[in-house]
Amino acid sequence: MDESILDNKFIYRNKEWLNYQINVLKKSRRQVARECGVSSSTITYRFNEDYKEKANATSNKYYLNNKDKMDVWRKNYLKDYYEINGDARRKYGRERIKDLRIQAFNLIGGCFCAICGDTNLNHLTIDHISNNGNIDRKNGLRSGKIAHRIVNGEYNDLKNLRVLCHNHNFSRFREYLDLKPEEQKPKQRYRTKLWRSAFDFFGPCHCGISDLKFLTISHIHNDGAEQRRNGEKSGAELLAEFRKMGWPELLKKDFCLECCNCNFERNRIYI
Repeated sequence: MDESILDNKFIYRNKEWLNYQINVLKKSRRQVARECGVSSSTITYRFNEDYKEKANATSNKYYLNNKDKMDVWRKNYLKDYYEINGDARRKYGRERIKDLRIQAFNLIGGCFCAICGDTNLNHLTIDHISNNGNIDRKNGLRSGKIAHRIVNGEYNDLKNLRVLCHNHNFSRFREYLDLKPEEQKPKQRYRTKLWRSAFDFFGPCHCGISDLKFLTISHIHNDGAEQRRNGEKSGAELLAEFRKMGWPELLKKDFCLECCNCNFERNRIYI
């Protein structure tokens, strides 16, 4: 036994010393724990590390040799598990996300829109004041992960964040709609005409909002994500297609104009 290790306050982490105390000197794990100033569960955990490593190696070897069989078992087990517990787990997940969002919002200003004061949690989101949210998104930090980092104190630039409703968050990039035609760029004038034509055809959001800055094209059957994955157009490009078609009445069966708050609220029900 190397006597130099006896001066180490974490001596119980030395496998040779620990085996000597328990297997040779026949001390109980509680006695060793008392001498080291730790709990007996700590000694048990350290003493069983070798066993755990062997057990993990054995289980990994079994999985590799029976991968197809295990994958089928796991798939069937998860299917049955989520059929029984799916609703409860979804409810639990929503509650966790709700609590996380509330904590994050309170840390960066409060659970209300910094512009209009909207307090509906379904309408609120985290906004980057300096318009550099694309950097966080490229790094995989979308609203949920940003909220998690804020609550855990891992987000360093809190002064650049604020709480906005989706309407005011979205409208920051469509302020050109309030400009006079002579003040707009050619592309902005083209898009303004498209949105005004869409408003004349579809009308305002069902909640009554008619400000073009807040409105977006909405898929009534909630299949917008699927269509975008299939390469179909969205936004102003979709409106341009509608204009080429002559704005047929059949479009109202599948599309409408909604404000961003109502659009996001359909898929984010926290309260």
